[in-house]
Amino acid sequence: MIPLTQRTKLRLIAAAYAGVVAFSGLLIFWRIVQYKLHPDDADQYGGMWAGGDLMLAVFIAGMLLVTTFFLIAVLRNDEAGYNTYSKALTGVALSLPLCIALSFLPVGPWWLGTVSISRMVAMPLALILYLVSWVATSFRAARRRIAIAALIEVGTIVVSVALLMGRKG
Repeated sequence: MIPLTQRTKLRLIAAAYAGVVAFSGLLIFWRIVQYKLHPDDADQYGGMWAGGDLMLAVFIAGMLLVTTFFLIAVLRNDEAGYNTYSKALTGVALSLPLCIALSFLPVGPWWLGTVSISRMVAMPLALILYLVSWVATSFRAARRRIAIAALIEVGTIVVSVALLMGRKG
């Protein structure tokens, strides 16, 4: 077996991410086509169609998660790379409060709400990602950033649920 360099491994992972994004785009496009071809079914069986949308969102998040596990394995002993990765995780965590805020906008493009809700649905998978990333590293700064990202994620959910509970009462 030929050993691969770090750069080659990262390029392969980047190609895998590109493939996942392209395949996800194709799946989403096909789902939109299904809505256009069968509008009566989508209206009559809205709950079933919503369930299909949920499964698609979880499937796409799962594909991204598997690819990220390979990235974690490659970066595990690279402090600079893992620090960059932990900064990206913090950005992912900050996307949750942004998506929740955007979902309350009364107007906007249809895809904005879809993306926002998909990010909210992926929250449990993001928590699994933070946990695996935190356990996989031995670098102190990266661990701290990943813990902060997880706290942002959990805190956003707690605040959102508290606000919704206060609204109902």
